[in-house]
Parts: sequence; structure tokens; C-alpha cells
Amino acid sequence: MKTSTVFESKDDWTFLNISTQDYTHGFHLYPARMHPEIAKRIITKYAQDTKKVVFDPFMGSGGVLVEGILHGNNSIGIDVNPFAVLLSKVKTTPLNSEKLNKIYEEIIGKSKRDNTIKHYHEETKPTSNSLKLDFWYKPNVIKKLQILKYHIFNIEDKKVRDFFKVCFSLTSRKASYQRNSIYKIYRINKEDMQRFNLDVFEIFENVCKKNIKKMVDFTKAMKSSKAKAFSILGDTRKIEEAFQKVDSDILVQSNIDEMISVFSKRSDITIFNAPPLLTNAATSYIFKRLKSPLIMVIKLSKITRDQLKLAKQMLEDLKIRYEIVVV
Repeated sequence: MKTSTVFESKDDWTFLNISTQDYTHGFHLYPARMHPEIAKRIITKYAQDTKKVVFDPFMGSGGVLVEGILHGNNSIGIDVNPFAVLLSKVKTTPLNSEKLNKIYEEIIGKSKRDNTIKHYHEETKPTSNSLKLDFWYKPNVIKKLQILKYHIFNIEDKKVRDFFKVCFSLTSRKASYQRNSIYKIYRINKEDMQRFNLDVFEIFENVCKKNIKKMVDFTKAMKSSKAKAFSILGDTRKIEEAFQKVDSDILVQSNIDEMISVFSKRSDITIFNAPPLLTNAATSYIFKRLKSPLIMVIKLSKITRDQLKLAKQMLEDLKIRYEIVVV
């Protein structure tokens, strides 16, 4: 991309008939996710050379990273949310399904046994009163979640343990009084609470089986790709500090100076999908540090043309190459 442009696309960017749950994208709920097909279309167009690195400065659940490595591009993401980093790592780490199934059977078998003998592993219960567990869960649900947590958190293999932590997180949500039709934290009404009688172990079984199947699909798709994804816990405004948190084994295996697109002189790409933040002072600070071209897809219903004009002027003042696709 040699010049900066803004153009109104005539292509269909709604992707209404395309699932958002394929591969590992459907592992867990996460708010304001970018549709995977948006990331896929951008990467296919602007990062055809798989040597290019894709960077997502606000990676959220890691959808851009998943699409990046599926395309064969090394991908890097940063987020301040520890759960986002956990979820992104799990979604971009191929795992052996036979091992996952074996560990799952061990977890559920031991958990049912402990429940039968009333060994509820009280030591795993959160000590903070601010969580108000009784407000969100039935007493028997809390006990079963404690049992599952004990066996999951004692898995030796960290990658496998993290996979089941994500399954446990979704189970915890589905087994709660939380309204699952929305992401915001609202409790179901009292009438529904009286009828609420879901079995925790059954929920966990369904979540695990679904996610293991998705991992099978993802691992098969990744067989021809050697691309790696790096999910970093940090503040993008302190980008040098964030990159210092990359594990030492990654530093040994890869030339991190070449991997990190935001500091390289190569024509790698940065994908940005937060239109309301376009003129935010913190965002401006981040953009000043970019050396890679910036790709944005913007829906005009989300911002005004005056905001778009202002954002364009800011990028030009910062001497950032960009392509804004208006849909």
C-alpha cells in the first residue's frame, strides 16, 4: 500500500450467512467481537505475502490473530484484559484432540466421584465477598464448580490447563443466573430462577465436546501453516514495555525484532476496529508509534462523516499510511 485512501466499498461486509463460530472463534462469548470474515478479507487483501506480520493493538478475544495464522501470517496482539490474553492464547494454540478427550474424561470422572462423596474442595472457593456467589449461583452449583476448578487447575500441562480454564469459564457463566442472551451482567428474573435447574457437569460436558471439536477443525486447518500468534498482556500505549513481556523461549525461537510489525520497517499491517476511538487522545498516541500501514473498516452508521474527516486528518498529520474502507 503506497498511498493512503478512503473509499466506499460496494462489497457485502455484513456476512449475514457466514458463521462467526467456525474453528476456535466460537470457544467463548466476548463483547464487540469483529466478524472473523472482516479480518479474513483484510488479511487476504493486504497481507498476501505470508512473511508480513499482522498486528492487532486491541486484540480482545484474538479473532484477528486466529485469522492471521490460518492465512499463514505471524500475528501479534496486545490487550490489558488478562482473560482476553488467556482466550487468545487458547484460540491460537493447536492441541491434540486425543489428549484433550483423555484429560476431559479424567476431569469429569474425578469430579463426579468427588461430588458423590461430598468432597467439595472448599479451598478453591473465592475468598472475596465482593463476588457475591450466592447472588449468582445456587448452592449446589457452587459446590460442583469448586470441584471442577480443583481438577482443572491441577492439570500439569499448561496449554491443556488453559484450554479447560476457558471451558470452565463458559460453564460458570451458563450455570449462573446471568442472562445468557446478552453479554452485560444482568440476572434473570425471580420466576426463571425458581425454574433454573441446569446440571453443571452436563454443561461442562457440552462445552468441552463442542470446543474439542472446534480444536480438531482448527488444528487440521493449521497443518500446512507454521505461523505463530503472540498474545501479550499489556497497555498498547506502553508498547515497548508490552513487548518486553514476550516469553524468553519465543525470543530464542524467533527474531522478535523482525516479528514485531509495529517497530519493523517492513510493510506489515495493523488492523484497527474501534471507530469510536479514532480521535481519542490515547489512540492518537498509539498511532504516532506505528510504522506499519493501518487498515480500518468503518460502518458509517457508527460514526459521522465529520468524525471520519477528522480521523483522516489526524492520520495524515501523523504521516501514517492508511486505507479506510467505508461500508
